[in-house]
Amino acid sequence: MLHLQGHHKLSEEIPTPDSKALISSIDEERLVQIAAKCRRIWRANENGKIPYGFSLPTGCFDRVTLKFLIGESKLGLTCASFVLAVFESAGFPLVDYNSWPTNREDDQNWRGAILYILSRDKNVPRSHIDAISSDVGKLVRFRPEEVAGAFTSASHPAPFEVAEPRSREVLALVTQMN
Repeated sequence: MLHLQGHHKLSEEIPTPDSKALISSIDEERLVQIAAKCRRIWRANENGKIPYGFSLPTGCFDRVTLKFLIGESKLGLTCASFVLAVFESAGFPLVDYNSWPTNREDDQNWRGAILYILSRDKNVPRSHIDAISSDVGKLVRFRPEEVAGAFTSASHPAPFEVAEPRSREVLALVTQMN
């Protein structure tokens, strides 16, 4: 498993017997290709230095080296937008970005909480927090359960209207498992 756990905390882990997986309609060949892309992204960014932020998950990795592209419009990713960026870099966008709502009420509170957590982390420079703070209220939030919902969709890229109801099903399954 490859996932972004926080600021400069890209990690690769072997799933345990307790790990859960979602079933997707994505064909096996494509999933193998995406897994290979994950391995290449991990090797290219082994130092784990992918920043945490609220940038859109498009055009995040150099096409040749697969290094994360930090820039004016690429300040960092969330755990969920990292997954979208990986699929995007493999030429298989999971979601229809234009269909996602902006500035949902509880997203502002979530972003505020993330900024607070980052501000308490001594490894996160103040300049990074200031930069991503300017993005608050301007960007779309892709929630982990919505990305999971999109993954289980029958067609891709999945619009919000498909992924969001499926996300509720995913959350219900997770609740039942716990």
